[in-house]
Amino acid sequence: WTVGLGISYYMTQGVTFKSRLPVDGSTSKTSTGNLRAIVKPAVAPRLGLIYEGSPDFRIGLHYIGARDTRIQSRADTVIGIIGSSSLVFDGSGSIYYDPETYSAALYLKSGKTELHYSLDYEKWSRYDGAYQHISFVTFQGSFRQYAEDTSYKYTLVHSFGLTSAMGAG
Repeated sequence: WTVGLGISYYMTQGVTFKSRLPVDGSTSKTSTGNLRAIVKPAVAPRLGLIYEGSPDFRIGLHYIGARDTRIQSRADTVIGIIGSSSLVFDGSGSIYYDPETYSAALYLKSGKTELHYSLDYEKWSRYDGAYQHISFVTFQGSFRQYAEDTSYKYTLVHSFGLTSAMGAG
């Protein structure tokens, strides 16, 4: 048996933006905007096992944890067209997601022909969608964006390969 251990780390960063825009050149009314986005990096463990019964027969197992890069954002603006009207919204969501994955693989060789097969079980049940969940606060009250149904379960991915060499070699 051969064993491999590892860790996946996805580095990302956030942004802070501020602006002040005059509405027109003849008055002192202005609009301001502040936007802040915090992006949290994703970390996931990896584990792999390979059994080599012979050079012509191998079985492999692999696990990788879910990688979910989350974003949290907040924007607050003051629109100075008619008086001072404020608009504030908070958002959160997933900007990059790979599911928890379990894999099994098989390699067989007979003469000049090789067979490769793998099956991946991808667990999507913890994924909550790639869109932003947003809530707004304005001078007239507050409201929320309604989230879509994202009740993902799992995916099975089959991979199959067959190679054969021709001629003398």
